[in-house]
Amino acid sequence: MNTTNTSLKNQDMPSGQNTLASSSSETNSLAESQPKKQIPVLDGARAIACLSVLVYHISLRSGKGGIWGAVHTIHNVPSILAFFVASVGYYGESGVILFFLLSSFLLFLPYAKALLFESRWPSLRRFYLRRIFRILPGYYVTIFLVTLFFAPQFLQSRHWHDIWLFLTFRMNYDLSQQLDGPFWTLAIEFQFYLLLPIMAWLFSLLVGRGTLGQRMLKLTVCLLLMTVWGLLTRFWGLYIANVPQRYSILNHLFPVLKPYLYGDQGKYFEVFAVGMLICMVYTYTQYAPSAESWRIRMRRLSPLMFTTGLVLLLFLSLWHFYTIDITQFDFARPLQSHVVFTFLDPHIPTIVSPYWAMLQALGYAISYGLCLLALLYGSAKLKRPFESSPLSWVASISFSLYMWHQGLTLLFVNVINYTIQRQGWSPLVQYGAFWCWTLVVIFPVSATLYRWIEKPSIRLGEWLIRKLER
Repeated sequence: MNTTNTSLKNQDMPSGQNTLASSSSETNSLAESQPKKQIPVLDGARAIACLSVLVYHISLRSGKGGIWGAVHTIHNVPSILAFFVASVGYYGESGVILFFLLSSFLLFLPYAKALLFESRWPSLRRFYLRRIFRILPGYYVTIFLVTLFFAPQFLQSRHWHDIWLFLTFRMNYDLSQQLDGPFWTLAIEFQFYLLLPIMAWLFSLLVGRGTLGQRMLKLTVCLLLMTVWGLLTRFWGLYIANVPQRYSILNHLFPVLKPYLYGDQGKYFEVFAVGMLICMVYTYTQYAPSAESWRIRMRRLSPLMFTTGLVLLLFLSLWHFYTIDITQFDFARPLQSHVVFTFLDPHIPTIVSPYWAMLQALGYAISYGLCLLALLYGSAKLKRPFESSPLSWVASISFSLYMWHQGLTLLFVNVINYTIQRQGWSPLVQYGAFWCWTLVVIFPVSATLYRWIEKPSIRLGEWLIRKLER
């Protein structure tokens, strides 16, 4: 889901701006004659997000496809420990949260700068043209090819309306599972792209006056309200919108409002708000001449923030150790979660489940947010693994890799591994073959689509932007 570039030069900033201000006034416009500064460590973070989702789906399909055995009858300590390790690996489902966090952070950079420092407002035309040429060509080609090879039923006339929903980014989670599972997150991101300039303009009505400290305070309040809105709409979508209310006009309004306010998985405003809040802090520390003390403090705290983020991520991932059903699975039926180990308190799911559904996205956003802050301000030693060439390459193909891995993993499980299982090969050999398939097929296919579809469309978009600006 490589929808953004982690360079400041691609964040709709006027040409030639640097991330360090030379003006002595915090409220003056920033100098625009300095070279652009990159944030390469975020390429590594985006690669980690994509690889996390890939590992999650490989682990999930290995369990549901019969590579690994059922867990209902696990009672010995080694098996429990093995399932504990597998459950920790299931943190990869939260990779989409990291994608949302990165998108909101990167795309809000020029708006945060304009709101806090009264610099030039980002070009709306440039913003939308970059999003269009970055996303639509690769996305539309993927829809066509996935439909042709993996879901030919969508070529029938009764599915044409569904195809139209995909083309206009209005597909929900259930519909996406019929074509390509990860597509539902692209609808969430695209809707955020459409709303971001509008939200930033609304923020400017409140934030646009006062000292730098006052503007930071007011922007923080706006983002906290956005977080509250995300939680309230999630609560409404989970627990109120589906409750029948007889003889009430709201009973008729709820089905109409739900696709716009909640959808079927939420709009993740609370996650985007966390990314924008991190962006505000980062923008202040990079541009304000008086923020040196903040930068020093953040550098000192970066190891603690990174460790805390990882610990929180581990804690959230243990939910799978407790409840998820990692067994052979009928793909026509939804996943049913239940208590895996009977020696644990069976009442915990009843108590925790409502809070998990409400707060898991925000919890993952906070854990990843702490890690991002640590990487942004951390030492070169901490950043070095995330700035490595392999992760940079994975980041470059991550959009295609995100869209294509699901269909290709299902092809392996349903066709190739089915044949391997009939030959009586061991689960370890089957799992190794799964990863060989990933390296030999999934990665090359994704790289090819990036090379011949995404990359030329990005260049075309930049050429068109330059031509229009002239």
